[in-house]
Amino acid sequence: MSLLHSLWIWFITLAWTGIICTFLIPFALFKRRRMVHRVGRIWGRVLATVHGMRIEVENPRNLPTGGPVLLVANHQSFLDMVAFMSVIRVPFGAMAKASLFRIPLFGSVMRGASCIPVHRDDRKKAMESLMQAARSVRAGNSLMVFPEGSRSLDETRLLPFKKGAFILVRKAAVPIVPITIFGANRLMPPKQRTFIQRVRPGTIRMVVHQTLVPADYAGLSVDELQSRMYRTISRPLERLRQITAILENRKS
Repeated sequence: MSLLHSLWIWFITLAWTGIICTFLIPFALFKRRRMVHRVGRIWGRVLATVHGMRIEVENPRNLPTGGPVLLVANHQSFLDMVAFMSVIRVPFGAMAKASLFRIPLFGSVMRGASCIPVHRDDRKKAMESLMQAARSVRAGNSLMVFPEGSRSLDETRLLPFKKGAFILVRKAAVPIVPITIFGANRLMPPKQRTFIQRVRPGTIRMVVHQTLVPADYAGLSVDELQSRMYRTISRPLERLRQITAILENRKS
């Protein structure tokens, strides 16, 4: 994708995000989560269109219709959240790195959406974030967690899951919705060695796995639950890669 095209995409992305965040500030300050999410879905759909992103969802019937739930997903690129906001109807926050909350307007909207800052370099603060997240979920707020903790560079292999996410699951004791996402790193590859991150159009595929209610995992240890979620989320990746390769070969 050309530099000029990527510059144009980023200009629209930043401008649209700024407009949406400015509009949402009053709702965020008064914790009107449903309104924040409703407008956030418009934000996601517009950006998906701007980026030339097509989103295909397997098992859409497994998408949650009520909360609170914990959405547990792999992480491939910034576009993951655009895709999730576009298709998930239940208002949800996310556990995100603390530096994002220092961005003017954007950080305030994240707080209004019940997002939780994570201090990765401070173990004590990280544990406090987990406790805060558990209290938020038990209070009725759905939350998305990325147990890899960072974006994977290999589209068919997950990074090791961090245990903290599953300590949170046990403490929150709410239904879990595992989600596998594929293709976001092709549209915007992570760790690009360019000043302007290149973006390209394409398809993001999402597999929504069967929901686990607390009774399904009550007998599992944190380590066992971590392993089970890793297997569930990683299992479709190779199949999704093959589907993508077949479709791309047909186009060429």
